Amino acid sequence: MLKEVKCSVPAVTGVISFYVSKDCTNISASEADALCVINRVVVFYCSGCRSSFEEIDHLLKRFYEQTVELDQKNIYFNTLENEMEELKIAFKQEIERLVNLNHIKDNHIEKLERRTQNIDEEVLEAEKSYEATLRAQKLELTRLNGELLELLKKNNIITDKLNSQVLKLDFQENELLHLKVINKSLNDNILSLSKKNDAYVSERRSSN
Repeated sequence: MLKEVKCSVPAVTGVISFYVSKDCTNISASEADALCVINRVVVFYCSGCRSSFEEIDHLLKRFYEQTVELDQKNIYFNTLENEMEELKIAFKQEIERLVNLNHIKDNHIEKLERRTQNIDEEVLEAEKSYEATLRAQKLELTRLNGELLELLKKNNIITDKLNSQVLKLDFQENELLHLKVINKSLNDNILSLSKKNDAYVSERRSSN
């Protein structure tokens, strides 16, 4: 059986336990502080307990195996630490990239806001110009409509006069037709009288 003697060795970080035979009275805590430490493997030495060397040798092997395991774990943890550092660097770079992207996004948003404001102002100016144009066109249409009404009034007056003239011409045409009928009747009468006169003259000549 073994007993544990706690001691603190300056060359090693932390507290190391030295295991010796439980019936060993030849090693004390102060003597344990003087024990050698080689590659973090405790070298046991007990001049009064020769019979415990085999157990001590077995413990040395166990400590060596644990030391190798610890070395492997240290390598693994060092690798993890390096990977963590790489991840930290990558994370920092990613944060910087995102910050840059955020700045770019803010710049784009600012440009879009300015462009939107400019477009709003342009639209407002266009609306004002369009409204002014519509007002001018409305006034022009009102003026043209007034002129058109005046022309329609004049046209109606002229149309009335023309209709009156047409009626007069129709009346005169009817009178002319009536006169033509009378003239034809007179011509017929004249022709008849002429024939009668010729016959009368002819008859008188024959009598003489």
